[in-house]
Amino acid sequence: MSFGVYSQFQTFGQSQELENILKNNSMTLEELLERDNFLFDIKAGAMNAFTEFVWKQPENLEKMIHYIVISNEQMDDNEKSRKFPYIISEIFAIENTRLFDLLFLRHRNESQSSLLSNERLTTIEDDILPEYQMHHEDQCKEDEDYNGGGISGISGTSIQCASFKSKSGMHLNENVRLNILNSFFKYLETPNINDTSMGYYAKILKPVASKYGGEFWDHIVVNNNIISDLLQHINHYQIVEIVVKLLILDYKINDNIYINQKCYNYRKQLLEEMIHQMDKFSDNITMVADITQIFDLLLEQGIQQKLYEPLRELFDNVLKPYYFFKIAKKTGVLSVYKVFSKILLFIQVNSLQDQKTSDLIQIIQQINPLIVTYLQDQENFGLKNLCLVQALEICDKLNNPLLFESMFQAQLYQSLIEYALKYQWNNQLQIYVTSIIKSRIQDEKYCQRILKETDILNQIKKNLIDQPTNSSFKSKCSHGYNGFLKTVGYKILQKQTASKKINQLLQECNNQYDQLEYGQIIEALQGLQQLEQTYLCDVDPKTHMQEAPPDISIDRQIEMLIDSQKEKEDQLTKSEQQ
Repeated sequence: MSFGVYSQFQTFGQSQELENILKNNSMTLEELLERDNFLFDIKAGAMNAFTEFVWKQPENLEKMIHYIVISNEQMDDNEKSRKFPYIISEIFAIENTRLFDLLFLRHRNESQSSLLSNERLTTIEDDILPEYQMHHEDQCKEDEDYNGGGISGISGTSIQCASFKSKSGMHLNENVRLNILNSFFKYLETPNINDTSMGYYAKILKPVASKYGGEFWDHIVVNNNIISDLLQHINHYQIVEIVVKLLILDYKINDNIYINQKCYNYRKQLLEEMIHQMDKFSDNITMVADITQIFDLLLEQGIQQKLYEPLRELFDNVLKPYYFFKIAKKTGVLSVYKVFSKILLFIQVNSLQDQKTSDLIQIIQQINPLIVTYLQDQENFGLKNLCLVQALEICDKLNNPLLFESMFQAQLYQSLIEYALKYQWNNQLQIYVTSIIKSRIQDEKYCQRILKETDILNQIKKNLIDQPTNSSFKSKCSHGYNGFLKTVGYKILQKQTASKKINQLLQECNNQYDQLEYGQIIEALQGLQQLEQTYLCDVDPKTHMQEAPPDISIDRQIEMLIDSQKEKEDQLTKSEQQ
């Protein structure tokens, strides 16, 4: 077993030996792949030598692609059929710039007969001219019409990009490069690719979509069957990620995210076509579920990376809450309900509620009957209904009086209280309902309506105050809805103390329900609150909130933690020295 500095020297020796073999061309590709620790040596430092080996003998690159796309049945040796694709996919997964450049970048001196662009918009610094700076001091503009590529009505959008030139100067003959590239993409025409083979293939395709998205679109424009071939495999999540990456076409430089505008109109039309296909083939549940995975991940990325402004026209095609609500009702597919809920979250995050108010009012009016329909066929509350309640919580957070009024008219607040009591062990339901009712009680105007138009006080008395006491612990018997009723009850206590109108309204409620005594409820709630505060040792627990992921990367967070720990150690050392 090797440790520390000795391990580094040992690794250096192994990779140096492989580099010598590669420089001398003393082994075939197959012999290299069969070599012990070949992949380890490549990762240890022999990657550049291997890339040069492939460049000098382009047939090796062709063989590498061949071993990735060939099926197990087509290879004579079962061991090689498992070993070769794995090793080759891992080599590509290292994302060595030069190796990908050989495949996806045409040399400047080649003719313009194949790919439509010989410029590159990239995040990779290793092979870029040193003169390229973050502020794009040496920028060039590209404005090309893609109609000549065989796709009518699609025009390229003007982009700014860094002038590219490989330091190594390595490039393949254009015909050789295109032949290899075409055989690589031709694999997508194969139907029903198994998960393992698609996993190997996606390890190459993912970096292509991430770092060579512009070049990928160039190739798609002149080979427009690639998109349809990709979409036939969206049952594989790796392909979903690749399609979303091609739609967004984002890239990062020094933790700043930028958007490549290449083929923007074509990307918009692709998204529109997917929505159209989902509607057209809504009877095909499998197809609908697969397509909605793309929308789900697209919205997720849009929320996390704040992409709405740079991709406004693209996202506007998806931000159709009522349309997706209708598709969800029609198909009953859970993933569509999730996308519908995520659309509302996207609207909330980007403050777009004013544009979607009419859609949201129509949805609110139909949610309760839909929940009731689903509950007739199942014993538990169900994930679809949970998505609908989550949608109501998001609508509540939009702080739109028209939506509040619509929810009161649809008697949703009373229904939510009943659902929380009936399905008491559904924790997520309890969280959503508590959030909705509590937020309305905080507003004096809506607090009065909650007290008048729901039976919340009666439910607090019946299901919380009048519950039998556990003699062992001298406390009320535990129920899943206790937290909900206590939170709402304590909030009512707070409003009753601060507002004369609420206090007067509570007294008027004495005659609203049989045997409902306002004084007893207030006194009981105060007793419960005081008891809990003694258990908490006068510590006020923080309110539970769902926080968005931090904007800084995980690596940067780790660095900050290490720096903080180092600072503490330095301070401790100084204090000891003093």
